Amino acid sequence: MSQASARQRAGRAGRTRPGCCYRLYTEASFHKLPLTTPPEMQRASLAWPVLQLKALGVDDVLHFDFVSPPSVASMLHGLEILYSLGALDDACRLTPEGEVGA
Repeated sequence: MSQASARQRAGRAGRTRPGCCYRLYTEASFHKLPLTTPPEMQRASLAWPVLQLKALGVDDVLHFDFVSPPSVASMLHGLEILYSLGALDDACRLTPEGEVGA
């Protein structure tokens, strides 16, 4: 949640018929919210996008040219998940299980 998304939600109240927007937090809490919400790519688990990139032949996923680059820590976490599931081997290549998932 961010201030921008809270304002957008309030703007929907009363758009098509009379309505009110009730916020279940204080004004002080609202001002503590970040101004904008980070892009989904920077908030979500990256295991699936990493698996797709690997299936497309992108070996160096950490240096892939994303429009909104995720953090290296998020990318590494995605790689770790895929490794723990057996989708990647020790050399970070797709395993047969990883190819089925992709």
